[in-house]
Amino acid sequence: MSMIDKMSIMGIRAFGPDDRDQQVIRFQHPLTLLVGPNGAGKTTIIECLKYATTGDQPQNTKGGAFVHDPKFANETEIKAKVRLQCRNVQGHLIQVERSMMAIQKASSIQFKTLDGVLSKKRNDEVVHLTSKCAELNKQMVEELGVSKAVLEHVIFCHQEESNWPLSEGKSVKQKFDDIFAATRYIKALEEIRKVQKSQKADLRDNKVESTHLKVHCEGAAEKRRNLQTTETKLQASKVSVEKITQQIKPLETHIIELRGKQSKIEVMSGQVEATKSRLQQMLDDEKKLKSRIKNTFHGTDEQLAQLQNDQEKIVDRKRSQQLDCERQLQPLEEQINDFSKQKMKYSVEQGKLQQVVKNAEEQRKHRDELIRGSSEEYNISLPYIGSDLSSQEATTFLHL
Repeated sequence: MSMIDKMSIMGIRAFGPDDRDQQVIRFQHPLTLLVGPNGAGKTTIIECLKYATTGDQPQNTKGGAFVHDPKFANETEIKAKVRLQCRNVQGHLIQVERSMMAIQKASSIQFKTLDGVLSKKRNDEVVHLTSKCAELNKQMVEELGVSKAVLEHVIFCHQEESNWPLSEGKSVKQKFDDIFAATRYIKALEEIRKVQKSQKADLRDNKVESTHLKVHCEGAAEKRRNLQTTETKLQASKVSVEKITQQIKPLETHIIELRGKQSKIEVMSGQVEATKSRLQQMLDDEKKLKSRIKNTFHGTDEQLAQLQNDQEKIVDRKRSQQLDCERQLQPLEEQINDFSKQKMKYSVEQGKLQQVVKNAEEQRKHRDELIRGSSEEYNISLPYIGSDLSSQEATTFLHL
């Protein structure tokens, strides 16, 4: 629970601006009574409490009326300060300090609000917040756990405004709304209705979606069961495959060995077949050679060598005769080539003459047909018209 411990005042209304004039008020718990004659500063203490907690000055104090009058102190400027020490809702000690300054001008007083400072402990370390980096009014409301309206209209209510419950209904309603945060409550209700409406719509959509999701979930469960069954079968198959693989490994090694032996056997078989083929070829050649031998020589090797020499001489003589014949044959071949060329030439001329004869015969037939057609067309009677016409007869017909 938040509570006030003490407060120091300096330069506010009747409280002097000097350090020796600073007054410290310690508040007793659970109750503190302020007793004194009029003008002693009872209301000023309440106003300072309100100013320290909310940052609001009393009404009708604009223009520096809340600060000690510089004329009374014979000074051109007066600095005022209110320091409040209290405990927040967590029971931690906090201290707020607010400063003001009034400057006497020729015809008026200029008022300035100086920086405020809020000090509190955080993790065994004192933290200072100034009005430049934080909103002290909002921060104090959060630390005390009491709304600003309660501080203004209930706890630190000015004595001139203490009869506000007897004011007009509209004003009273406004203050009660501020105290109990009715506007915020109404807005919160509207927001709750909007959220409720939105959530109902979402709920309807979610129900429809949940139906589809249920179907999908059932399908997924079925597929999951099928997957588990399949995985079990797969695992069993893997075990079986592993066992079969272990059994196959020795067989594969044996097969590799057999394939190596088979390759060697195939190579040897090929060599055997090749040897057999060569042997057969040699036997065939031997038979052919034997069949060509007409007279078997039964003499010695020297006689065979002598006979071979004689045969070579005979072969050389035959070759010499062959060369002579070839030399004699060459002019004859040239004559044959010339005769062949002449024959070709005459054959070409013969072909041309045959073509000329053929063309002449076709022209003659065409001429005869024209003469017969003309004689029939013009009723010319010719004694030779039914047979092949000679050149003279055709000439005679043309001169009719």
